[in-house]
Amino acid sequence: METFFVALVQLIFVAVVYSAAYVSGYNAAHDKAVSTIREFSGPVHDLLHRLDETMYETGEAEGEDWDDPA
Repeated sequence: METFFVALVQLIFVAVVYSAAYVSGYNAAHDKAVSTIREFSGPVHDLLHRLDETMYETGEAEGEDWDDPA
């Protein structure tokens, strides 16, 4: 019976260590992914902003009203 309890305690210990490692690894991976996305989304955001401005200016030059949905 003592062997069963030792095995159960070891199993619980391994489960706690595994879950703690999983959570800390997940948090580290999440933080790295967020920082990478922020790093590479800046140029894309700037490009889309310039495209939007160009389309707006082109519409004004052609006499279209981009603010009017109709």
